[in-house]
Amino acid sequence: HEVNEQQLARKYGSLQEQLKVEAEGRIRSEKSLVEIEVSTRKRVLYLEQCKASLITTTERLQRQLEKSVPESEHSKALRELELLREDYLDLLHKEADVRLRLTEQKELPRKLKRYQHKADELELALGRAQAD
Repeated sequence: HEVNEQQLARKYGSLQEQLKVEAEGRIRSEKSLVEIEVSTRKRVLYLEQCKASLITTTERLQRQLEKSVPESEHSKALRELELLREDYLDLLHKEADVRLRLTEQKELPRKLKRYQHKADELELALGRAQAD
């Protein structure tokens, strides 16, 4: 009976040691699991923030894209604008010419009066010279 009791006592001691080792392993595993969960939550939060930022950026870029025009249309508009500038400059030159002619025409009645006055003076002088 004693042999049996000694074997059971050794077995009991061995099992208690195994239980202690496994309990320590379980505690380490639980701590590791908690650390993994915290790390995973942080990573998920970071990814959600990145996703929100990227959604905002994508929406902004989409709005810009909707407002943009194809390169061919932009080039065509630039050519039309350049033609309009050239036409505008031509009109400015023509306007300047017209204003110059208008100014010259406004002076014509005064010139005409001055020339008529000179002609009258010359006729008078001629008449006096012929009378003498």
